[in-house]
Amino acid sequence: MKIGQMSLSEVSIRSGLLWEDVLIADMKRVNLRPDDTKLRCMWRAASHVAELVPKRDYRKWRLMNIVECIGWLLLSSPFILFVYNRIKLYLETSFYDKQGKVIVITGCDSGFGRDTATKLVKEGCIVIAGCFLHESLTSLKDDVGSLAHSMQTIKLDLSDDDSVDEFVAYIKKFLKDNNLNLHGLVNNAGIFAAGASEWISKETMRRVFAVNTIAPMDLSNRMAPLLHRPFNQPGGRMVSISSVSALVHGPMLSLYGASKAAMDNFQSAMRVETQRNFSVHLILPGGFKTPLLRPDLLRRNLQSHWDSSPENVRRDYGETFFRTFANNWTTGVVKFADNDPSKVVETIAHALFAVYPRDRYYTGNDARTIFSILSFAPTWFQDKFLRFANARFFKSENGRVQMERPGGE
Repeated sequence: MKIGQMSLSEVSIRSGLLWEDVLIADMKRVNLRPDDTKLRCMWRAASHVAELVPKRDYRKWRLMNIVECIGWLLLSSPFILFVYNRIKLYLETSFYDKQGKVIVITGCDSGFGRDTATKLVKEGCIVIAGCFLHESLTSLKDDVGSLAHSMQTIKLDLSDDDSVDEFVAYIKKFLKDNNLNLHGLVNNAGIFAAGASEWISKETMRRVFAVNTIAPMDLSNRMAPLLHRPFNQPGGRMVSISSVSALVHGPMLSLYGASKAAMDNFQSAMRVETQRNFSVHLILPGGFKTPLLRPDLLRRNLQSHWDSSPENVRRDYGETFFRTFANNWTTGVVKFADNDPSKVVETIAHALFAVYPRDRYYTGNDARTIFSILSFAPTWFQDKFLRFANARFFKSENGRVQMERPGGE
């Protein structure tokens, strides 16, 4: 509806019309008086005509603008994502100098710890390596040849408080005697535990939590003052190897996942609460083909937990159930494990020396895809998915294997 030039008083007289009080007009030609109806005015420079806009049309106009903005955002999102990834790639490929940096690593007998220790020494770092086995104290030095002077090895049993005390004392003395600062701590040592929660003895629970959780927590607290730097300098780095089991409650990994979840939460809280100048980083690997996942070790691990479980539990589950599960689960874990452990080693190095490190790293094919996505899913969906995925572990040639006495006696 269009009307000629008029004052707001004349417009307000038309009270019978169901229009929103919106007036588009040439402001110079409209007389505003205090007693006029209050209208929102929009400037139209080339027009000398006042126009009343129906409420429903105005809403459609606003909706069309919103839809148009969303459309442009969707169309431009690939470009925005491309720019974001390029900037992120540029920032994440900037590193501090590694020469002479002191790094403490636990669990250097094999796997991620040993590979990380040898890699960093070859790149100019000084590594203090904690080893559980006596033979690792010399073999680790042999791995780096002429650089053995940069590889300090010491016996470390995380389940023994005296051993941890000696390890910490050695680190402090080494730093003081050589006038060096600690750049990084890598909490890598851990032990694996697999089996139904009913199979796990209280002694096993204590041992797993002592090594995977309590000792790393204690070591982190005792290393924190050594990692601190003046706030005008780059701070030290604290890196802990967690697991995707800390995110997703995988069947038969209840104890291992619980110990890693506790450490995950502890480190995450330390990252935001610390007043010292150092950063905390978590690495969550999926399954990797390391000595930890050797089929014979996995079967031995399962067998030890099964043998130590109460007699009534073994009777209820039955030997057939256990043997079927043990064979299928061991084969499945090894089959789907990632073949390249160096991914984790490179991730540890990035967390230690990148100018812009991440707070969390998901490493491995399964960790970066299935488990990272599954961790955000509703609990009911996680349960159904995990039951479906693990159903194959309970199948034999004669069909699905059930507990012999699900309800007990």
